[in-house]
Amino acid sequence: MITKIPIDTNAVLKATKTESQIRQFIEEFAKDISSKLPTKKIKGITDGSYYKYPTLKVDPIGYVQNVWVTYEFKDPNSYFADYNSPLAEYGDTKVSAFKWAPIK
Repeated sequence: MITKIPIDTNAVLKATKTESQIRQFIEEFAKDISSKLPTKKIKGITDGSYYKYPTLKVDPIGYVQNVWVTYEFKDPNSYFADYNSPLAEYGDTKVSAFKWAPIK
């Protein structure tokens, strides 16, 4: 028999609000930094992890939550135009306004 686990809608709403507040803080922080370093290309990432078997603390699993950048790729069709990869050469990018990068 499958046991159904009830979903606490209040907890889901609180988590959603917290995530929104974190993203708002990150954006304000990033824009402040880029205003102080307007010629620099900056990338920021927040990540997290959890255990597949939390009671045993075995098999940690990592994930990326937010990726933001203050640059864009000169050639967006380039093989190296990937915000989630460290492959792009510094010269292959140019400074731009803050933006959330897509997460794969």
